[in-house]
Amino acid sequence: MSLRRNVVYLTLEKVVHTLGGLLGMVLVARELGPGALGDYGFAISLTAFFVPVLDLGMNNRLIKSVAGGARVSDALNEVLSYKLTVAPAVFFLMVVAGWVWGGVHLALPVLLIGASTIFMSAGDGGNAVFKGLQQAHLSFLVIGVLNVALLVGLVVALHSGGGLVEVGWCYAVTRCGYAVMCLALLKRKCPDFRVSAKLGVDLNTMWSGLLHLPGVYYLGNLLYLSYLATYVMSPVTAGVFYIGYRAAAATYVLVSAGFEAVLAHAVSDGRRHTGLGVWFVTYGIIALLLLFLAAPLVVTLFGNDFGESVRAIRLLASCVPPFALCGLAHTLLMAAHREQFASLVMAVLLVAGFGMAIVAEATFGTESTALVPAVSATLAIVVLWFSLYRQTRPA
Repeated sequence: MSLRRNVVYLTLEKVVHTLGGLLGMVLVARELGPGALGDYGFAISLTAFFVPVLDLGMNNRLIKSVAGGARVSDALNEVLSYKLTVAPAVFFLMVVAGWVWGGVHLALPVLLIGASTIFMSAGDGGNAVFKGLQQAHLSFLVIGVLNVALLVGLVVALHSGGGLVEVGWCYAVTRCGYAVMCLALLKRKCPDFRVSAKLGVDLNTMWSGLLHLPGVYYLGNLLYLSYLATYVMSPVTAGVFYIGYRAAAATYVLVSAGFEAVLAHAVSDGRRHTGLGVWFVTYGIIALLLLFLAAPLVVTLFGNDFGESVRAIRLLASCVPPFALCGLAHTLLMAAHREQFASLVMAVLLVAGFGMAIVAEATFGTESTALVPAVSATLAIVVLWFSLYRQTRPA
């Protein structure tokens, strides 16, 4: 399957996944109100923060391995072994953090959404194999089924008078089904595949996985951490600003949807693809403008109580183009086997950006915090692209 067709399918996958998340957020906001939406945003953001620890770049590493011709069973079982080993500790940290930081009333929702995150990670391992085989239509299929099932469950639960606990159950059940579906489909696609994962962690595997963390984890967590700074320090405005952070994250996910296809293609053919920068930055600017123009629709979707979210969305839209350039440079550096430097830059971006968000929230307020992701990512662009030019230019 061609690079262009894979990019299209992965973009459609992200559209479906993003739309599912946004519609779920709309349902929670309309049925439970701004306060519950803030709590829902906390649970989602907290559990999402632990995803990089759980996945540790294993999915990107798996895509590279399969695209390079590695045996599917060996590559996937190595990834599943790591995930099964660290899952109990990650789950425990999620639950404790939810109870300590969010309060007793959020302990059970965080527990359920945390469990769903474990299931999702297992399914993503199988999904990564489809991407490595450059058969992105299968990724689109499983993600589509997951989101339809999740939305149906949320509609039934919330219209029946359910709260955040019932929302958590919807996530847990549907994501468990997603994991089963991915592994079953993989078995049909690769009849020789056998699940033989064993508990245990290889330090070399962990280090390699850490260096292959996708750029979306760093950049997405920069948004989540910026929101958490607002949630803790300015809880009154957290609900309306969560919509802005979620909209920015969703838009970036759509813009970066093709990065996994770029990674697999760049590894398999060995050519440089630095010319993609112009295409993706153009795509990012178009996405920014569309998000800016569509911001007033938040009142129609969420109700008049969320009118202030219009400005939040427009402020946070500024991060989309710099995020696109950061993510693409990080992906191309991984394909060029320069993942160690790329990971270092992205880690510095995440830590420094979070520090800037705390200072901005404490000093200037919530609106300035919303601009921190764009400012910090712009600084990282210079370093990443200069390095990409130097390290991938012909000798």
